[in-house]
Amino acid sequence: MWRFGGKLARPSLAETNAISAVPDGREWYDFEGASSLETDGRDDSIVPLVVDNTITALGRLAAYYRREVVSPTTEVIAITGSNGKTTTKLMLHHLLSASFPGRCAPRSFNNEIGVPLTLLSAEPDDRYLIVEIGSSAPGEVAHLGQMAAPTIGVITSIGEAHLSGFGDLTTIAAEKASLMDHIASGGLCVVNIESDELTNQMGTPRGCEVWTVGRTPGSKFALAEVEGSLSGTTFSLSGFGRVHVPLPGSHHAVNAAAAMVVAQRLGLLGEDMIRRFHSFVPPAGRARIVRIGDITLMDDTYNANPASVEAAIESLLLADTGRRVFVLGDMLELGDASARLHRRVVRRIVDAKFDLLITVGRKTRQAAGEVKNEGTLMMMVACEDSESAGEALDSLLQSGDTVWIKASRELQLERIVERIRSSYGERVAMA
Repeated sequence: MWRFGGKLARPSLAETNAISAVPDGREWYDFEGASSLETDGRDDSIVPLVVDNTITALGRLAAYYRREVVSPTTEVIAITGSNGKTTTKLMLHHLLSASFPGRCAPRSFNNEIGVPLTLLSAEPDDRYLIVEIGSSAPGEVAHLGQMAAPTIGVITSIGEAHLSGFGDLTTIAAEKASLMDHIASGGLCVVNIESDELTNQMGTPRGCEVWTVGRTPGSKFALAEVEGSLSGTTFSLSGFGRVHVPLPGSHHAVNAAAAMVVAQRLGLLGEDMIRRFHSFVPPAGRARIVRIGDITLMDDTYNANPASVEAAIESLLLADTGRRVFVLGDMLELGDASARLHRRVVRRIVDAKFDLLITVGRKTRQAAGEVKNEGTLMMMVACEDSESAGEALDSLLQSGDTVWIKASRELQLERIVERIRSSYGERVAMA
């Protein structure tokens, strides 16, 4: 059975053939003649469809659903980039949901399973659907972009992520920019042009209109007077006025600006968006502030690459009281550049003159050891995993500390946040 527009319906032979005819540049399986499974007397109103590859079939089904079922009045918005995809998606959804029915990808549903599931979640009365598109190798953005057929695109940033699959920033920029080739004719792509590699992609003719955003001179929507603290970032955006978002870091200002530009395209007024941002709460793991007594934890544990770690370093510099502590776990999928990039971010932490660095994992431990041998008085503690790092931090915390915790997802540093929350609570209860 297939669920179209919230209703269950048995797919006809014509429908299964139509799905097999939807092109995406890959081999498509022919569903005609697919066998039904024996039901052994069970309810046979649900007919299983046997396919050679479930992921391929899911993508084909989603492509068909997008073109034949999703309402023509639904704006399908696709967001890609090295950093900031999920946060930008959630900010845009927060802005739009106050005025329109619609939905966005749950969590980081940005791959060949998550994108189809997001498309299949669309309802007939949705005014918008926000799809998040990730990539770890060339061609994935084009494949998922063709499946989603967006009317609006957003490219948030270019950074050293998934280098094991791409090799260099130029290839990453070309991959992200390929989204523009799959935006509907007459559609729009909002592009952060603060990266030279992405700016160089702007010379390639595209079928959609391109609006640029950033602090770069010449941006169609230019940011200025960016000011920040740990509690948020304030900036001026041409055509909108003064904006405050409750996220630390100038990179979040650019992402917020991109969300506002898209929301304006859908009819929202600037003053309404500015008010709406005051109630935005970032999700756990994405620069969310966790206050435990007089200790501040910055839960930025969802993922990490060099650009996002360096943004976190700049944000921790905004802490103006107490000690500044950075918990840095390994950054994964950096290929041959891994050792060099780990040394680079550790040097940035040392140059920032933070009070304590706790490393988690082999890559950060090695980088910290090399940097320390070059000469630094900074206190460094090396840990094997999140459990030992939590124990170390628990024993070293002092009143008034601000702690930024960041690593690639696989290191599960969110466990440190939970340990400190639990441990500190017990101490308060005993006092």
